[in-house]
Amino acid sequence: MYAITGITGRIGGGVGRALLAARQSLRAVVRDVGKGTTWAERGCELSVADINDAATLTAAFEGVEAVFVLLPPNFDPTPGFPEARMMATAVRSALEAARPAKVLFLSTIGAQATRSNLLTQLAIMEEALDGLRMPITFLRPGWFVENYAWDVAAARDNGVIPSFLQPLDKPVPMVATADVIRVAAALLQETWSGRRIVELEGPRRVTPNDIAAEFSKILSRPVRAEVVPRETWEALFKSQGMKNPLPRIQMLDGFNEGWIEFEGGKAVSLKWGRLLRDSPARTNAKKERNNKMSNSIMSTRLRRKIFQSLYLALLLSAPCAVSAQNGQHRLRNIVLVHGAWADGSGWKGVYDILVKDGYNVSIVQEPETSFKEDVAATKRVLAQQAGQCILVAHSYGGSVITEAGMDPSVAGLVFIAAHMPDAGENEADDGKRFPSDVSKSAAIKKTADGFTYIDPSQFHEYFAADLSAEQAAFMARSQVLNLADNFNAVITTPAWRSKPTWVAVAGKDRMINPDLERWYATRANSHKVEVPGASHSVYVSRPKEVAALIEDAASHALEGK
Repeated sequence: MYAITGITGRIGGGVGRALLAARQSLRAVVRDVGKGTTWAERGCELSVADINDAATLTAAFEGVEAVFVLLPPNFDPTPGFPEARMMATAVRSALEAARPAKVLFLSTIGAQATRSNLLTQLAIMEEALDGLRMPITFLRPGWFVENYAWDVAAARDNGVIPSFLQPLDKPVPMVATADVIRVAAALLQETWSGRRIVELEGPRRVTPNDIAAEFSKILSRPVRAEVVPRETWEALFKSQGMKNPLPRIQMLDGFNEGWIEFEGGKAVSLKWGRLLRDSPARTNAKKERNNKMSNSIMSTRLRRKIFQSLYLALLLSAPCAVSAQNGQHRLRNIVLVHGAWADGSGWKGVYDILVKDGYNVSIVQEPETSFKEDVAATKRVLAQQAGQCILVAHSYGGSVITEAGMDPSVAGLVFIAAHMPDAGENEADDGKRFPSDVSKSAAIKKTADGFTYIDPSQFHEYFAADLSAEQAAFMARSQVLNLADNFNAVITTPAWRSKPTWVAVAGKDRMINPDLERWYATRANSHKVEVPGASHSVYVSRPKEVAALIEDAASHALEGK
């Protein structure tokens, strides 16, 4: 049994999925039992605990083989880091009381630095855990390349990446979160004794100019890095809402001046896509490993990863960020996509609530004449967004956003009684996993030229049972005919594989089996809500519940998948 804190975040969730794939049992440590639902559905134990509460943490850590400790990010700490010290005290007390067989702590490059900076919070935890009488590994990754997700809008719209890392030709140790996940999962399954440090970075160091060049390739437009003057940082960070920007400024100084760096010879180090030459610590630890990591495999993974992950950084929201694009964590742009046999007017109730709550809402009107054209119509609206957005879809629209959602502007996806095919799948075949009521009927008709529609006399029964007969009749008579081949469109790169997702299950859906919607949510590790009694037209009949789910996505998408 492995206990994982922070499992609702990108790295914690990734490690959890990797361990489940290795047929390990998990205990998901969550602050809110509701956020652990998807892990419980995967067969994991749930343990509700607060990172500041030693008692609940002790219960979460008892009886496990290993604990993976991740601290929630705090980009604006109080002077003196009292929050980090409180967490360190609680975690240490819990580990001392629970005595798991081993501990892995996700720390950071530069944890050994003597100068105070934002990363000192992780150094405080290392110091607290250092004297524990149990095997402990400190995993110290470099700068997350996914931080550049914050610069997508500036690169796309202005051709400029504002850089706090300077000079622009100075190489920076970077790493992909995918590699952090892979290494962390491997380390947790190893056996070792004592204390060890694993330092991790990509195959080579990368400059801000290198990053700009890759943006240029990905976006097919010139992009350059531009220095953000040091003297403007404090005012800029305060304008973004920070009360104490000094630690963040000091961290950036540390990278730029070179005193935030890997410790090196004292560590078991994974660098430049290969293991460094043996240090005594590495030699001793290696002898005790039961599950040895293959140098060649690790090299291959890391060597091809750094710029692949820059591409993903354009597609993903970052778990932490140090860019001029930071600011409020809540996204304000929402894009709504309708499903088959409908148009964008069905979103009116949801639209009104979101606009009243201060969101910028756009509605896509797909032609439904081909899947390719529907994806293109969605991307045209995404291109109009000023910054990142939440992409929302109903029904067949779920397939559309699964494909279109790889657009760099999309930070998270919301599926409302919708399909979520994987790569190589289509919704027609997925529907056979859990056949719907309508699939067993003759309600869906087809025109001579290959377009489908729902028999108006049966529209209320199957599509909109929880709406009035009058409203359902209008929807039936105004339905947009959908090309039959659209349902057989094969997904190439599913956005939900790499981005956080939210799913609303319509409890009385007769167009898509609710069990299929639940299955989709579990497979994608989505944040799922059930809307009991709702028909397939849940986005029309239950606008409050649907809007609330969208707003939850807007509040948390930047935390990552």
